[in-house]
Amino acid sequence: MRKGVRHTFEDGQGERIIPPLSAGSVEILEEKYGKLHTWGRGGDTEVLFEATVHALRRNYPELTPEYIKNEMLDLGNLGEVFAKVIDVNGLIRKDQDEQGGKKPGKK
Repeated sequence: MRKGVRHTFEDGQGERIIPPLSAGSVEILEEKYGKLHTWGRGGDTEVLFEATVHALRRNYPELTPEYIKNEMLDLGNLGEVFAKVIDVNGLIRKDQDEQGGKKPGKK
């Protein structure tokens, strides 16, 4: 299991660890959608979905892209999940580690 950011999806399967994108995935996605820093700015949700699929399948290869898109992701969580996917500097992961897995301000 690769290190990453914890997230509880509403598909009833509990908490999952979202690892960072692999270098190979970034290369594939940049060829298709442009540089990482532009992702999500043009209203193209497909890059958000595809990047999330690439990241989640690193730890959960049994998850199909269709399941991730249709059961795990929705407009209510897409922004938060995508932010965790592109947590390139590990700031969210570091904060979670320091907080013992708790979000700042939560008990």
